[in-house]
Amino acid sequence: MKKSVVILLSIILTLLYSFVFAQKLPIKFGSLEESDKSMDFSKVDSSAAAVVLCNFKNITFRFKSYEPYFEQITMVHQRIKILKKEAYDLANVEVRLYNKDVEMHSVKAIVYNKVGNTWSETKMEKADIITSKDTKSSSIKKFTIPNVQEGSIIEYTYQVSEETHLIDDFYFQSAYPVLHSEFRMSIPTNLELAFTKEGYNDLEKSENSLTNDGSTNVTYYRWIMKNVPALRQEPYTPNPRDYMDKMVSSVARVRYYDGTAKDLASTWETVVEKLNEATLFGERFRNKKNAQEMADPIIQGKDTPKDKLIALYDYVTKNIALTEDGWVYLEQSFVDILKNKKGTRAEKNMLLAYLLQGAGIEATPVLVSEHDRGRVSSFSPNLSEFSTVIVQAKLSSTDVLLLDTAEPLRPPGILPSHLAYGFGLLVDNTLKPAGWVDLQKQKSVEYIDVKCQVKDNQLFADVSMSQKGLFAVADRRRLKEEKPDAFFKKEFKNLLGPNGQIKNAAFDNQDKIHESLNGHCQLSTENWADVNEERIYFSPMLTFGYEENPLRNSERKYPVDFIETFDEIYIITFSIPSGYIVEDAPKTAKIAIADGSAKFDYLVSQTPTEIKITSKLQIKVPVIAAESYTYLRALLDLVSAKHNEQIVLKKVE
Repeated sequence: MKKSVVILLSIILTLLYSFVFAQKLPIKFGSLEESDKSMDFSKVDSSAAAVVLCNFKNITFRFKSYEPYFEQITMVHQRIKILKKEAYDLANVEVRLYNKDVEMHSVKAIVYNKVGNTWSETKMEKADIITSKDTKSSSIKKFTIPNVQEGSIIEYTYQVSEETHLIDDFYFQSAYPVLHSEFRMSIPTNLELAFTKEGYNDLEKSENSLTNDGSTNVTYYRWIMKNVPALRQEPYTPNPRDYMDKMVSSVARVRYYDGTAKDLASTWETVVEKLNEATLFGERFRNKKNAQEMADPIIQGKDTPKDKLIALYDYVTKNIALTEDGWVYLEQSFVDILKNKKGTRAEKNMLLAYLLQGAGIEATPVLVSEHDRGRVSSFSPNLSEFSTVIVQAKLSSTDVLLLDTAEPLRPPGILPSHLAYGFGLLVDNTLKPAGWVDLQKQKSVEYIDVKCQVKDNQLFADVSMSQKGLFAVADRRRLKEEKPDAFFKKEFKNLLGPNGQIKNAAFDNQDKIHESLNGHCQLSTENWADVNEERIYFSPMLTFGYEENPLRNSERKYPVDFIETFDEIYIITFSIPSGYIVEDAPKTAKIAIADGSAKFDYLVSQTPTEIKITSKLQIKVPVIAAESYTYLRALLDLVSAKHNEQIVLKKVE
């Protein structure tokens, strides 16, 4: 194609871009609507610290002259009403630019404040825009809108231009209510895009139209949502953005003006294949002889695959220091990681996979995402969906462990909570289709046994505890900073009161991470009951259990994510003091969700000399669907109710 034709087409596309961009926008920068000034925002959401008046994004595409590339131009425009101080952070805007060729321009910001009966304006100065380096290839543009106070309306807009086929998700919803949320795209026929709407609220409008100037077609898309409720942080929601209403888009194919075309739609198999071919990933595994030579000294004297795995896991975990977390690629060779005794999470875990292979154990890298990044979207396969790498080790067809060496206090098979999240992608070329690993199969257990006696209205208790999984990891972290007696004093602070005591506190296997954590102590306290001349009133759960239901909202549109399954078991036995009888006590109760996802048993047994409470809460599915929320909430209502019931002892003649 001649240069003049290419230039002409580029000019046409630019004019089309300008034409579409000039269509009536939902708001005009610097011009407040009367409704923005006079609306009673308490009627929108009385608890909201801010209300987004307008959330607008427009994306256009155009081809660059002389080059077979297309450019993505994104315009963002936000207008927000600040109602409370908690929302002042909305005036601090950060835009991450993912490579050095990205340009950010047309940045404007303004704050409106009401003074008497009029509105004043304060504009941001260009000098207030700051650029800071994020990584080797990315940077962050920051600016702060000045003079923000309760009642302010802030507004800002900017444009970003970049050569990319990746399209950021557009979020209609936010942590604050949104009155008007709109996303537009203008797509030339040279590009084929795919879209999908995710979330739980319906679109107000979805439309498209074709513009033709005689030589080039551009399809204009527009999606609108209005009065979108805030999606607030609720318990057991690792990343609320996973459930927000959003539009997910991807470029599937591009046709250039010289007649050539390129498919950009990827598959997970392609992602795995490219990663295995990469110099800083798959290439590292090519020399298997080195793997055996490196592994042999570490596993010397270990006979079983499990013993070898533990030896290698412990070696990497304890001897290779964790440096600043990188991404999935390995900047160092395995030889250098061992020599330097430090590496990123991906480097440490990939080293472990390499050593396991050298020891004859099947080990496969697994790409994972963490909570902050959000769940992996199946809509557009892309390596950027992932945060880092862990390892799947297969000792047998039924004994499969997920391994992460970033922390010495976690045993094999237990991932940190921020990585036990959704599914991970196996980096294994032989799997067709691509293989996925459930990252949320782990389980934690807390078992507490308390035997109580009462003498002269003082409670004496022998406490034994045993923990597995993340419960044990969390307490082993604490025990690195606290001695056992300080640990138990903090646990029973409210029960002990000012005069209570902890004695004989100890943990039998604090440093044996491959075993459950077992601890015990003896406590005495006067602060355990309400006592009068005739009766003693006390809670048999002492300080254990649920004081209230963590699920407070009556409705929930998205799942409850516990990260893992768990059992919480409390067995508390009271010897009835001489001269008293049980006048009133909790009753046995049982409840289970029909789909088997959760169960609660509260058993009460009594003899003339003692009363025994057994509380067992089991969460059997890590992620419980929104359809079961009502039943889960009812179950936890019962848990908190039973845990707050009292025993009444009556004095007898």
